[in-house]
Amino acid sequence: MGFGHHYLYILRCADGTLIVGTSADVQRVVQRINSGKDRNLKGPVFLVHTEEYMNEHDAEKRATLIRAMESDQQERLVSTLGIASLEFAMTR
Repeated sequence: MGFGHHYLYILRCADGTLIVGTSADVQRVVQRINSGKDRNLKGPVFLVHTEEYMNEHDAEKRATLIRAMESDQQERLVSTLGIASLEFAMTR
């Protein structure tokens, strides 16, 4: 796992679904998907949430927690000012 700033990101697909991932360069991820280079994803996508971490391990750990959430919990997470904590989203 690499060291240096890494980001958790949540993207909204054209069909309304959410994608949770991690990257050191979120803008590049969005551009790659929207240019059609990643045919597995439903573009266009829009960035709806990011969180910055000091390393890839911590970002991936958070992403794993969010991926395990039900879709309605993920929706609450991204709709609560974009900065909701996992605990808040899971208790609502």
